[in-house]
Amino acid sequence: MLLASAIFSVIASQPSLSFVARFYKSGSSKSQFELYVSDLTGKNQRLLKTPEEPVAVQWIGHDRLAWFSEKGLWTSKLSPWKPTMVKKTTTLHFESSRNRMTEPGMPEFVEDFDRTKGVFILNPASIKLEPAMETPRHEEIDIPGEEEATIPDPSKPEHPIKGKRFDGFSYWSNGKEIKSEWDMFRAWTSEGGAKLWLGIGSHSSTSGDINGVMLFEKGKKPRTIFEDGNCVDFWSGRSLFAYCTPRDTSALGKKQVYTSQLHVGDWKKGNNVTILKGLVWVPSVSIRP
Repeated sequence: MLLASAIFSVIASQPSLSFVARFYKSGSSKSQFELYVSDLTGKNQRLLKTPEEPVAVQWIGHDRLAWFSEKGLWTSKLSPWKPTMVKKTTTLHFESSRNRMTEPGMPEFVEDFDRTKGVFILNPASIKLEPAMETPRHEEIDIPGEEEATIPDPSKPEHPIKGKRFDGFSYWSNGKEIKSEWDMFRAWTSEGGAKLWLGIGSHSSTSGDINGVMLFEKGKKPRTIFEDGNCVDFWSGRSLFAYCTPRDTSALGKKQVYTSQLHVGDWKKGNNVTILKGLVWVPSVSIRP
């Protein structure tokens, strides 16, 4: 019994999230972006010191983080924590969350957000970037950019989803056609076609990509898993998801500062909880694999 309790205690203390956040300080105290790990509620936070101010983070496997500063790509195991620069760069980035093709723990790195210029992964053994070996994903559904797409809906086979890529779309629910206020940019299936996932959102010059996901499931009503997500960590093979909302402005004394929220949810349980809000700006989050 004592051994079981000890094991549970160790598991419970393991961080489940990594995120970049700027917690604003009152008065004349300066604040900056810093790297944190925490549990899924945002509690038990641990600040991880970095040589340069971080801007984005991802898990590499179960015990290593990779993050970008404005000047380069860094990595370290959680224990011992020894930040190491992988590459000095201003053009390499994590692949946009809306285009994610890899499983949790193996993020893609892309030059200038353009996959034709190179896609890489980080080898955790050698701590070097290697070309990613892309394989066909048969569950992906092609959405043409010019012509209207007709996508089979498992919940309403007689009423397919209709729309264009990066444009509005319509679907059926409660006996009527509904026109979404969002654009659709991606569609894929799982469980042999019993579930259809639709990537939805928009883009703005201020906030960049705005992301969301809808689920169309055989025998159930369509539902929105989340929307209004800027940086997103979502994988349909895992029920947990996390995202940062687009930045907004909040009052800090006489000043206006950028702020955002951090959400964590479970699409199987149907919950979506705000775990960080207020005078904090969270631009990046990643769930431990």
